[in-house]
Amino acid sequence: MSKGAKLIAQMRRNPRDWQIENLKVIADRLSTDQVIKMKFDKGLINSYSFTIRPLTETEGGGFAIEYPDLPGCIPDGSTPQEAFGQGCDAVRSWLLSCLKHGDPVPMPSQASGQWRQRVPRSVHSRLVIRARQEGVSLNTLVTAMISEGLGKRHAT
Repeated sequence: MSKGAKLIAQMRRNPRDWQIENLKVIADRLSTDQVIKMKFDKGLINSYSFTIRPLTETEGGGFAIEYPDLPGCIPDGSTPQEAFGQGCDAVRSWLLSCLKHGDPVPMPSQASGQWRQRVPRSVHSRLVIRARQEGVSLNTLVTAMISEGLGKRHAT
């Protein structure tokens, strides 16, 4: 078994090693053909954020999926599910192309999930009263309100 084949076998046995930081090191040890044959963990592919939007008739119809962390990676499909499947293939190809050509592989951006928001005291007071009425924390109430608002925005 060649050194490259051993490395690939080792990586498949231990998928946690399929981290982006390690991909460049791995690619440096493998031939171009071996890099092309690499299989990426779905967790890595799915760690890139994306948006799916409907395409207009002039754009060809269907749905586009865009990966902001991967410039130009905008595959499409006739349904959102097909666009997502095409997106997974496109991300894999995008990452392989980076490795093959020695380009840097961008890390998936990650939101921290928190921010500070200053609001007028009157708004804060009304939110505290509403949270007490509903028997939830202020954070839970505001998160639910934001989520509901975003859902309504996307439904229209």
